[in-house]
Parts: sequence; structure tokens; C-alpha cells
Amino acid sequence: MKVAVDALVQPCFIIDRRGVTRYVNTVAAGHFPSVKPGDPLSFGLRSPALLEALDRVTGGGPAERISWA
Repeated sequence: MKVAVDALVQPCFIIDRRGVTRYVNTVAAGHFPSVKPGDPLSFGLRSPALLEALDRVTGGGPAERISWA
């Protein structure tokens, strides 16, 4: 899975059900250096829309797409 995620041209994080970051691709590491594997995603990103969507999806909701700048 890491090879596939590293091949993406967009930032990508692999997050577990508890919101803990498990892997950060090279692009994401360059754009979001505060996001570290082993830490909750909320430690490194201050995006309420993303974190709220993550809570809904990990709670059993459908997949979501959000945008932020």
C-alpha cells in the first residue's frame, strides 16, 4: 500500500479508525511536515472540516470529500 500511496501526486495520509496517522506519502510530508506517523492527525492539522469528516467516516458514515485551501 505504501508504494501505491507514494505514487500519488497529491498529499495522502493513511489514518486508522482512531484518527492516528499510520503513513504519510512524500508529497504530504513536504506540504504538512507537522503530520507525523504515530500521532493523531489532529496534532498536525488544524482543519475542523477534515477532522469532523474523519469522525463521521470512522463512526460508520459514508465516504466524504472535502476541500480546503
